[in-house]
Amino acid sequence: MANGEIRIDLNSTTGPQGTQGTPGAAGAAGAAGATGATGATGATGSQGIQGATGATGATGATGATGATGSQGAQGIQGIQGIQGEQGEQGEQGIQGEQGTAGTNGSSSTVFPYKAKTGTTTGNPGAGYFIWNNATQVNATQLNISHLAQGSLDIDVVLALLKTGDSIIVQDEGVSNNYQRWTVSATPTVQTGYVQVPVTLDDSGGTGTTGFANNHNMSLFIFSTGTQGPQGIQGVQGATGATGAAGPTGAAGPTGATGATGSQGIQGIQGATGATGATGSQGIQGATGATGATGATGATGAAGSIITAARGYRSAVSTGLTGLVQIGYNTHDYIDVAGYHSTSTNNARWKAPVAGRYRLTAQVGLGAVSNQGAIVGIDKNDSGAFIWQQALSVIPAGTLSGQIVAQVTTGWLNLAINDYLAVSVFCDDSSWDLGAENVWAVFERSA
Repeated sequence: MANGEIRIDLNSTTGPQGTQGTPGAAGAAGAAGATGATGATGATGSQGIQGATGATGATGATGATGATGSQGAQGIQGIQGIQGEQGEQGEQGIQGEQGTAGTNGSSSTVFPYKAKTGTTTGNPGAGYFIWNNATQVNATQLNISHLAQGSLDIDVVLALLKTGDSIIVQDEGVSNNYQRWTVSATPTVQTGYVQVPVTLDDSGGTGTTGFANNHNMSLFIFSTGTQGPQGIQGVQGATGATGAAGPTGAAGPTGATGATGSQGIQGIQGATGATGATGSQGIQGATGATGATGATGATGAAGSIITAARGYRSAVSTGLTGLVQIGYNTHDYIDVAGYHSTSTNNARWKAPVAGRYRLTAQVGLGAVSNQGAIVGIDKNDSGAFIWQQALSVIPAGTLSGQIVAQVTTGWLNLAINDYLAVSVFCDDSSWDLGAENVWAVFERSA
């Protein structure tokens, strides 16, 4: 190896740095001999000095773009605007009309008396009544003995008289001779008689000019019943329309934008941030005021009462059996022909025009043995009583021991030609029906 020559064996593993070899001595110039054999490779010299820095290589290719940083959080939703106020409530509908009041009930009783004109004060005596004024129609009080003719004691009936009841004093033989009075204050019970404050409603015949002393009289007592039930409530008026809704409140301000996330390594697009929470609901608007209540309808006026007809029997009937429909062959009053006939179907009390009617009847009857009985009123011969009264025992014997019962239908709506009839049913095999104390009054509401 020539001096200064360095060889590197590329096939060998680089060992540790060797020591610098000693330069050989210069040989003598010999004869040009044959070329000697190549000497063995000298040991590798030590590492040479670091060579100068080579020129900069070309710029490498640009690396792939880094992933995109995550999206910043969504800002908080602004507060919801306040709800607009509720529209005003519509006005209340008009109140329905008030139903008409029910009619008053009533009962009536008749007793035999005599008129006394020789005195105007004190006890009139058994079987009599007096006026407190010699001019009878100007009287303000009737003094009535508690004993009617025949020593019939009606003290209990007289004690029950009250303000508003009616008393009719009538000629026993002529119904057109009468006086009609209204009880004007609470009666006073005295020993043996009752003082009854009265006002005159109307009179007729000798009832206007004055009844004679000791004249035979019939005294009717009409007692007013309790007020009928209140009519049904009118239909409720329609509810007023709902007021228009108030305007929508203004939208709340937009929430502040969330902070921007830090820049991440450039890469794929990050996911979109979640939507901010919805703002709270605005305050509910106030409820509109309630409309005023409509006025109550006026109560309808009550109708007046007209006596259509009154009738009775002229003779006693004996030996009757089972169910008997009572006929009336005598009138003491009739308003218009057609309400009742004394000859054809004289048990029928008929409505010649449609309207509201009431039938009140009194029946006196007796039997051979003590038996039960029923007194009732039916409509159009239906076979079923629309009103009835059961009598538990009928006294045995003649009519002198008879029992008296009263029945009434109350006010009924009858169509044209509808009719009512009074009937008696007795369990006894033979029973008797009275005369003057068997009567009926048919009335119409105008």
